[in-house]
Amino acid sequence: MSEVELQNIIINIINIENGKASFKSISKKIDMDRYKLESILEKLKLDGKILQLGNKYMPFPSDLMMGEVVASLTGNKYIISNSEKIPLSSDFFDNVNIGDIVTFRLADKGTASLVSIVTRDRKNKTCEVILDENNKLKLRPFNSKSLITLDKESMKDLYVGDIVLVETIPETDFEGVKYNFIKKIGRTTDPGIADTAIAVNFGFDNEYDSEYMKEVYSLPTDVKEEEIIGRADYRGQRSFTIDGSYTKDMDDGVFGEMLPNGNIRVYVHIADVSHYIKMGSRIFERACEKTSSLYMNNTVFHMLHYIISTGICSLNPDKDRLTKTVTMDIDPKGNIVNYNIEKSVIRSRKKMVYEEVDKIINDDNPSPDYVPFKKDLLVLYDAAMRLENKFTTVNGKTDF
Repeated sequence: MSEVELQNIIINIINIENGKASFKSISKKIDMDRYKLESILEKLKLDGKILQLGNKYMPFPSDLMMGEVVASLTGNKYIISNSEKIPLSSDFFDNVNIGDIVTFRLADKGTASLVSIVTRDRKNKTCEVILDENNKLKLRPFNSKSLITLDKESMKDLYVGDIVLVETIPETDFEGVKYNFIKKIGRTTDPGIADTAIAVNFGFDNEYDSEYMKEVYSLPTDVKEEEIIGRADYRGQRSFTIDGSYTKDMDDGVFGEMLPNGNIRVYVHIADVSHYIKMGSRIFERACEKTSSLYMNNTVFHMLHYIISTGICSLNPDKDRLTKTVTMDIDPKGNIVNYNIEKSVIRSRKKMVYEEVDKIINDDNPSPDYVPFKKDLLVLYDAAMRLENKFTTVNGKTDF
């Protein structure tokens, strides 16, 4: 069954229940994985086909509009809806974040009166504890002039200079914004606290619960022979990775060879993370929350624990690693005339860095340990130029 058909079934269930459909009641009527159902409901909300108020779903009312909260250079908040910029009613100015998707009605003087928050841009915020003009403790969110406060119980153990993380209470029906205290991150005087505060503000951290670490330690550290069965074996190939000099998690490798007919065969090997990280696991859930790793100055905030990202899921040189391989044949005109995608196993021959590769391509001056790979790199460079030339127009601009 296609996703469109599934969407129509879910919409029909919501229409029949007439504003009383909950996630639980919908899931009872349709046999679907929880993550899949959540994903479809989220898409229907963002497409303006259904509305969620509290824990209930209903058909999207015809008198409502939906848009994204933005801000001008002077700090005034607006909602962008159907390419129009609609001023936000002052009653709601401090209760939404930039990037939130909201539903609203047009109020007096053409301002937007909020009805619900479809999705929050960020649920958590890092804040600094300060004294306001009345000498009372307040929290100032990162990159904001607005001040917020917590309940007395949460505020009593806070001191000026503390950096804390608070949670925006995830209410979809609009009743103002409240905050819950989550934890202290540190003090303004702590080394590196600025980077940490920025990272945590955008949902990145290097903290892992016990369930997560139990799953991490259960993963293998080396590829087992039985895991290779049925995979294309490219361990005899001179594949390699190319990354920054400080990179420790290499998730892609390449190789290229010239074919007798003049085409170039390019191999792109991607670490087969899904072989180890299964849907629904704690590691999977956290990866979905983070979406990517964050690199700041000399610090990395990992999407996957470093034991995974620099170990079994990193294409480290001289180590067998499970991969998914895309093979492409590129003709002299830059056409991809053949391709294949398959599960595979490789053994990278070298961890290369950009600066050294550049010395080969632009200066023809390879370092001694790169000499055995010079031909391979130039073949890949030839393939890249074929693709670039194909998509370069007469005015010199690249048009894909």
